Amino acid sequence: MKNINRVFLFGDSWMEGQGTYSEIDSHGSNTQLHEPNIPFGEDFGFGMDEKTISGWRKKNSWNLFFKEKYGLRDSQIINYGKQGSDNYSMFEKFNNQFDSFENTDLILFGFTSKYRDSNCAIQFAFKHLLNQMNPIINRLSFEKNALVGKENDDINENNQLENELPKIEKEVTKEYMRDHMISVFDETVHENVAQSNYLFYEKWCKVHDINILFFDLFEPYVDRKFVSELYEVDKTMYITYDEKSYNQRLVEYELENYKSDAKYSIWETGHTFPTDSILHPNQHGYKVIFDDITTNHVDTKYTFIKRLI
Repeated sequence: MKNINRVFLFGDSWMEGQGTYSEIDSHGSNTQLHEPNIPFGEDFGFGMDEKTISGWRKKNSWNLFFKEKYGLRDSQIINYGKQGSDNYSMFEKFNNQFDSFENTDLILFGFTSKYRDSNCAIQFAFKHLLNQMNPIINRLSFEKNALVGKENDDINENNQLENELPKIEKEVTKEYMRDHMISVFDETVHENVAQSNYLFYEKWCKVHDINILFFDLFEPYVDRKFVSELYEVDKTMYITYDEKSYNQRLVEYELENYKSDAKYSIWETGHTFPTDSILHPNQHGYKVIFDDITTNHVDTKYTFIKRLI
């Protein structure tokens, strides 16, 4: 067993804890889960500034779980989860922190959708022509919904971007996004990039003896269906590779454990039944993920050496 002093968390809204609620509002069969009325704002990655909703979410989900199970101090839990993050912004944070990692640190890295990742070439080519909020330069493929032919939520009558974009830019953007999906998009390109990225980080972390666990939050970052026979993954490091994502596991958990008379389910929407849509968990759903990661992977190799007295 290897001794661990600090834990670092990287991810998107699922690692930030979006969906965590502070109160339950029940009206018959209609249950709503509410976050506290706290403004958005940066919490500098540590998740302990309860004056921001991001900090509150972390403090009451992942950070809380580590404190309760392992007795960790606030300073030992560094949570860089951020709502809306793409993998490249997480890689950048990880890279920037790399020299500060110690042999007694454990990193949990939750992959988000590869289709969120920004296209640097497009950003460079178009950025002086387009509004900086334009989805063309902020999302490589405009999120997964656009890829599967569903209505694109980035630009619609009720979206902030409807007011942000000038009329001509809005029209061009809609046409470009439609035509890009029809005539340009190639899923294997995204898959190959993800494979290359993961292969590098696995080798880099191993040679530097970094204690890290990678996992898929709601869809595979490296999809086994697209890799060659020669592509090898250390499944003790990438713990969900060729396995179900944590979103899929939560859906199965809900199917097995759902009780209509319970005050809450495991989802941010209160009582619901699993659908094709991806929802955020609430703190009860995040606890299911935390328990699986720590019981089946962390506790088999690591032990935390500092505890609250």
